[in-house]
Amino acid sequence: MTYRKQLEDVCQQDFARSKRVWEEERSVLERYYEHWKHRMEQWRERQKGLLSTCELDLYHKYMLGKKVEIRQQAEKVKQCFEDMEQKRERLLSARKEKKIMEKLREQHLADFTAGKSGKEKKFLDALATQSFNFKGNAS
Repeated sequence: MTYRKQLEDVCQQDFARSKRVWEEERSVLERYYEHWKHRMEQWRERQKGLLSTCELDLYHKYMLGKKVEIRQQAEKVKQCFEDMEQKRERLLSARKEKKIMEKLREQHLADFTAGKSGKEKKFLDALATQSFNFKGNAS
């Protein structure tokens, strides 16, 4: 029983850790995306004026690089989410196994108590019968 409790605790810690990592990575992705949106707005404003081809090329390459960075971070977030879900499944499984063991323990304890009570009842019945028989023979 102690083993099952310790296993559940370890799974709980693993899940909490993976959830924290997922939230951090998701936050990074949101910052990247907000930065990209802000830069796109700036780009649109700059396009209203005159731009050189060199400036256009540099900005285009910069934005493509940022898009790649966002995709990579999105993939990282996806992997963290999948890892978190696996750990959630392990935690749920550990909790289920612990509950099963607790129910089995309770059932065995109830069976043991019922068996012990039955034996005590039989013993007392036998003792009462012998006492009655002894008193009946003594008269």
